[in-house]
Amino acid sequence: MDNTPPNYINGDEYFQSAVLFTFIKKNNDYYLVLEQRSANISQAGEVCFPGGRFDKDKDKTTRDTAIRETCEELGVKKEEITNVNYWGTYIAPMSTLIDVYIGCLQIDDINTLAINKDEVERLIVLPYSFFINNPPSSYEIDSWSYPYRKSKEDKDKILDIFPAKDFGLPSKYHKPWRGKSRQVYLYPNDDVPIWGVTANIIREFIKQYPLAKQIFSEVE
Repeated sequence: MDNTPPNYINGDEYFQSAVLFTFIKKNNDYYLVLEQRSANISQAGEVCFPGGRFDKDKDKTTRDTAIRETCEELGVKKEEITNVNYWGTYIAPMSTLIDVYIGCLQIDDINTLAINKDEVERLIVLPYSFFINNPPSSYEIDSWSYPYRKSKEDKDKILDIFPAKDFGLPSKYHKPWRGKSRQVYLYPNDDVPIWGVTANIIREFIKQYPLAKQIFSEVE
């Protein structure tokens, strides 16, 4: 895993951000730490990684962004975040670059964290094996039309409508979406689904690292 942050020649033309694919180790197993966004910020109620926008006044690199935002959102100290390495950049719709870093929280109890309630409603902590054993549902989102899934055998046949309402997603997702056609993945998870960019990144990561211990064996 390469720990060299990317250098974008024309980065100012894009929205640049960074997230920390955050793990904790408990009982010799690895757990993924996600957060549900608070009602006070954009994309309220959705599940995401700790992270945020690159701030050139505060951050030298997007690695600094990922660490700073994780500290601010989860209430952890910088020295409690270890093994931070750059994994790759996710190119999201609407010209957004998301640099994804991998890191581990060295804490004894996730419940003791003083999360920033202005940004984080709650933490969602799931074993890495949850995502291995529960593959996501897949939907093909067609540009400029209501989201739907197509049959692989007959690309003109609509199988079903993307169930935004059934999953409790915000009303803005019940309407036609803009952007190019793309695949969207969704992991059902009790009362709040893990979907969109977050699910897409998790799925791609698992394809490369089906066992969590492989991640840290490269950097420890």
